[in-house]
Amino acid sequence: FKSAGGTCETCPANSDSSSGSVLCYCSAGFTGNDGGPCNACSDCTSVVTFTATLAMSIAEFSASSRDAYVNGVAEALNVVSSSVAIASVAEQFTRRRLLATTLAVATTVTVPKDKASSVATAATSEKLNTALASSGIS
Repeated sequence: FKSAGGTCETCPANSDSSSGSVLCYCSAGFTGNDGGPCNACSDCTSVVTFTATLAMSIAEFSASSRDAYVNGVAEALNVVSSSVAIASVAEQFTRRRLLATTLAVATTVTVPKDKASSVATAATSEKLNTALASSGIS
């Protein structure tokens, strides 16, 4: 995170910040005030799920493309990439345009419960498309 003076600092134990953030927040599985300290808890995470449709084939969705996808989703939702996971990938074929292939990418984002609502609200196709495009996924 960036301190008030603009220098990059390390977040306290059990907390994270997204790129360019000025504040650390407790990692999933921990609770506390933003900025720390963060303590372990047994029921303080939520999982936000959604399915994104990508205009590519499963062969094109390589390991590097998957990494770019995870990083793009994290950027769009303002979370750390380690909280984003690809649950499944399914290739779909459309009848309207022959040979048009898309992927349905089921995605989970594990966040502290108090962040779940804002993350779910941020998971719009516009935000995701913009962030994915900047990550090299169209």
